[in-house]
Amino acid sequence: MDIIRWAHDRAQAMTLWDIGVLKVSAALFGIVVGAYTAPFVLRNVWWFVVPLVVLGGRSGYRWFTAEGGGSHLAEM
Repeated sequence: MDIIRWAHDRAQAMTLWDIGVLKVSAALFGIVVGAYTAPFVLRNVWWFVVPLVVLGGRSGYRWFTAEGGGSHLAEM
């Protein structure tokens, strides 16, 4: 069993509550890490903004130009 199938099976086993708890814990982790790294980020803000814009732009482009709507995992 490869890692993709394993991750897909684990994701399918999660309930709506599990996903919600994961999102909240990830947000809290980000807040804590952000609080400790704030001076570093403020000194180097453009090193974070540029990848954010590039990656966000790519995601937005893929979202608005996607065809179909089926899952790619269905082909597995």
